[in-house]
Order: sequence, then C-alpha cells, then structure tokens
Amino acid sequence: MTEELFRLGALDVGSNTLRLLVADAAPEESRLRNLRYLREITRLGTGLAPGGALNEDAVESSLKTLSYYARVLEEERAAAHRGVATGAVRAARDGREFVARVKRETGLDIEIISGEEEARLSLKGVAAGLGGLEEALVFDVGGATTELVFANRGRIKALESIRLGVVGLTEKHLISDPPTEEEVRQIYREVEEGLKKLPREFSVSSDRSLLVGTAGTPSTLAAMRLGLKEYQRELVDGLVLDLGWLEGCLKRLVGFTRDARRGIPGLEPGREDIIIAGLALVIKLMEFFGFAEMVVSEAGLLEGVLIRLKERIYSQG
Repeated sequence: MTEELFRLGALDVGSNTLRLLVADAAPEESRLRNLRYLREITRLGTGLAPGGALNEDAVESSLKTLSYYARVLEEERAAAHRGVATGAVRAARDGREFVARVKRETGLDIEIISGEEEARLSLKGVAAGLGGLEEALVFDVGGATTELVFANRGRIKALESIRLGVVGLTEKHLISDPPTEEEVRQIYREVEEGLKKLPREFSVSSDRSLLVGTAGTPSTLAAMRLGLKEYQRELVDGLVLDLGWLEGCLKRLVGFTRDARRGIPGLEPGREDIIIAGLALVIKLMEFFGFAEMVVSEAGLLEGVLIRLKERIYSQG
C-alpha cells in the first residue's frame, strides 16, 4: 500500500529573519521529510517600539522575499501552507495591515500568533526533531522577543514570551563599534531583570533538565563553534555548546568591529551586529538557570507549524 504523503510549507515571518520550510509529511510519522529550507534576513523589527510602525524599507524587503517564497511553494507543488508572524508584526500598530498586504501581493496566508502560541509550536518542533524530550527548558531567541517553555514529557509546566530580542537589545545598548564592556553589562542587566520576572512555575533544575536552544542565534553559534564555511543543518542539529566556550567567544567578539566579524566562519552575513547581544542573552540565561551546557536544535517553530498543519489536514481527511 502506497503511503499517503502531503507536501506542506511553513513560513516564519520573524523580527529579524524570514524563513521557509517545505517538507513531505506522513500521517504515522512525527518526523518530517524536509525538502527545502530558505531564510533571509530582512529586519522587520528595525527601530520598532511597542505600538510603533514597521520600518518601510524592511517591509519592502520582506515583501520581495515572501513573493519569492510564494513562487517556491508553487514550484514545489505544496498542497497547503501556513505562515506565522511573530514579535515585530505582533507588536507593530500596522501589523494587520502588513499581513493583509502580504496576502494581497503574494497570495500567502500569514497569521499573527501570540508569544504563548509561538512557544507551544517551538516546543512541538523541538520535541519532534530530537525524538521526544523528558524534562526540558526550550528557548527561542528572536529579534524582538524570546520565548521560553518548560515541559516534562510533552506536558507544558510553564511558558512565557519576554520582550528581550537580539535586534532590540542591539539597538538599545550597543552604540559603540566595537562595543564597550559597559554596553555588554547593560545587556546582561536587562536580560537578568527580565528573567527575574518569570513566574515561579519556571522552577527548573539543571541537574535533571535539558536546556535546548532553537532559532537563529543558537544555530549561528553552533555553526561558529564548528567553523562552517557553508551552513549545514545536519551538523548543527544536536550540537552541545558549553558555557565556557560561549563566554570565551563573547570575549573575543567584543574586541572586533562589525566589519571584522563578517569574516568569522559560521557567522551568517547580516548577523555580525546582533551576535553580541545574542551571545550575551544566551550566556545570562544559562547562568540564571544554572546550566553549564545547552543543546542546539535546528527544529523549532517552523517544524511545529508544519506538524500542526499536518494534524489538521489528516484530522479532516
């Protein structure tokens, strides 16, 4: 009997990066058969204050990228797609206007999701990618926000979306080039203050819990750790990064200008300015919860979106 497959697409309209994943999905498999993965830095979160408007140049760049993604979905003959918009579009006063324009100009359906839904979908994707999780704290670092979800065997014990993102932290604190030690300390202080406000349900024990990082910052750090000249998802996925290496990496990078950072193997072009804030955020998060190491997961929000879409399709059929 031939296995029934659906070819599906997922889009992540993030505050820093736009991503597309096309995959084949079968009803009895939790893992997806990934076919095509694309990402483009468009910085929708540039200069965005809560309730402010999206940057016009970033909007135009994002529309151009999404038009290309729409053509890719057509070329790949995806039977269905789902797009989600996160931090920047969620916070912008013209976020709904933006997704309406995306639909009008590209035909793509984009849904603005809450931070809590983003955290749930990220957990779903991470759990599928790692073949299941026992007790884990999963974090997803974005341009405008960071999502945290604490779960045990798939049951969510706590989840939160905090307004700490690499674009916002960079624009607020990293004025000098290269940045000063005091500017980095300012990021540490803001991140720590944000983490202190987490509800008491985040009673994470590093002795029995796994720390998992997903999205662009952890993946980029893994690529840098491996010194990859070309990004390879299969090498990055599951890599363990220890706190000592991350602290040493930050110490080295702080001494480089943005231009000098562009030549570092593994550092994705376009992230040379925000990688400092990303590193500082990850380090402070690990210190706050007492973790000496973290696991990088290439699976996350996109995979969670695809799995949820697959579930909906098969439940209807």
